[in-house]
Amino acid sequence: MKPTPGRPLLSIIGLSLALLAAPALSMVRMAVIIGNNTGLEDDKPLQYATRDADQVHSAMIQLGGVDKGCDYLLLEPDVAKVMPIFEDARRRILALRGEGQKVQLLIYYSGHGSEEALHLKGVKLPLSRIKEFFNGMEADLKILIADACFSGSLIQPKGARLIDPVPVKYRDDLKVNGSAILTSSSAGEFSQESKDLQGSLFTHYFLTAIRGAGDADHDGAVSLWEAYNYTQAGLRQRLASVNNVSQNPEFDMDLRGSQNVVLTRLNLGQAFLAFKGVPEGRYRILETVSAVQVAEVSVADSEGVLLALPRGSYMVFRGAGDKGSAGFADLRKMKTIELKAADFSAVPASALTAKGMAEYARPNWSSHGDWQFALAPRYYASFPGRDGPGAALDFALQSNFGRWGFSAAFDYLFPVSDASPTGRFEQTGFGFSGEARLHWGAYRAGSFYSGPRIEAWSLGQVYDGTDLGRGNLIGSFAVLGMERRIVRALAFSLGLEPGVFWSFDAKGEVRRDFAAPVSLSFRYGF
Repeated sequence: MKPTPGRPLLSIIGLSLALLAAPALSMVRMAVIIGNNTGLEDDKPLQYATRDADQVHSAMIQLGGVDKGCDYLLLEPDVAKVMPIFEDARRRILALRGEGQKVQLLIYYSGHGSEEALHLKGVKLPLSRIKEFFNGMEADLKILIADACFSGSLIQPKGARLIDPVPVKYRDDLKVNGSAILTSSSAGEFSQESKDLQGSLFTHYFLTAIRGAGDADHDGAVSLWEAYNYTQAGLRQRLASVNNVSQNPEFDMDLRGSQNVVLTRLNLGQAFLAFKGVPEGRYRILETVSAVQVAEVSVADSEGVLLALPRGSYMVFRGAGDKGSAGFADLRKMKTIELKAADFSAVPASALTAKGMAEYARPNWSSHGDWQFALAPRYYASFPGRDGPGAALDFALQSNFGRWGFSAAFDYLFPVSDASPTGRFEQTGFGFSGEARLHWGAYRAGSFYSGPRIEAWSLGQVYDGTDLGRGNLIGSFAVLGMERRIVRALAFSLGLEPGVFWSFDAKGEVRRDFAAPVSLSFRYGF
């Protein structure tokens, strides 16, 4: 039969459409994360290797797309525990590839090591054996990251030389396979731990990079090469003034294709801190509960930096020397906070040291004072048939160290004077209050407070429907309560405010009452 003209072209088009419509092979991402503070018997125990491993694990689960059930986290394992995990990972990779799936494997190690072996709880695991297992893993893409510390000693502040970051860049996200090995230092070099950062320097900058600071092209993803470049630049800056200390991250790769090897994608994050429109410079971010520095970023252009962070509250410090400022970001409820220059206030030079930042951010029993002045309308009503208990509703315009805001307060009052009326008593009017507070707790995150308050009101008074005319009230109260920030500018407080007040009715008669208001208030600042 003679072929119909045009049929080959139609067949090719149909085949092409079918191929386009076919589902792409899925990528399964696996991770083996190992952290070990304990090395050989004569190795000084590390302090933060397990913490580093745990943080890398969390970041890869949140941002790295590691599939559920495909992660291994080993903290303080011995060799007898590590090798079976490697074997189990190898079997799973073979099974997944047998099902037609692509597999990406990340192995991360933080702990003691030498040029010949990793040191795990008194036993040497030869590097040759690690390489044998790594090369034998039949994943489409394999990445090995080794942060091997020999001494774990605290870095002293003096000079080092580091080579420039390599400008390696790839595109495409689907067409690569092979392996890459990234190490925290060159052969013969020590990898450093820092008490200030409560982690190794390499992993600190690596984590900051994969949480978004390394996203040099602002495409919302951090590649292996971007993470490497950022980590190396961070180490270079950190060690630039440290004497006789050199730490040069290195990598070895055998990759085929044109992929931008993506480690993390920022859109998978829980919450985001954006540095856009802020002055250029270095910003250090501390978690307010632990007072641990979680990231350190440099803003150098108008694009700024976007960090994906775990939900929590953070203090952000900028500056060095005798000039600096601090801002607060509460990401417990908000998805994204974009910091502006106005969100920062001046802090003393002592707050810019590692110890000072920790003390400034930590919710300990250090204290700070403030005062607030409020102008407020009030409505008060007692409950009929009882000895005066009632409720008051206040709306106030407040000033706190020059920053204005609105507050709404509900007071439940318990007058204890015999002069208190037993019928329904209502007061409506306008007044002011001045209050000085001493706070204990985290700066701008939440605190207990106490202090005196003085207030004065001009009130219209009605008793059982009878207008008693206008009167005045002056009160003096002791304030004890708790304030907690809900979101960035909204806070609530709950307090007990016992005190005494004097009221002057239209006839000039004076009445003194003791009261113990329980106050629940919400305040919004701007």
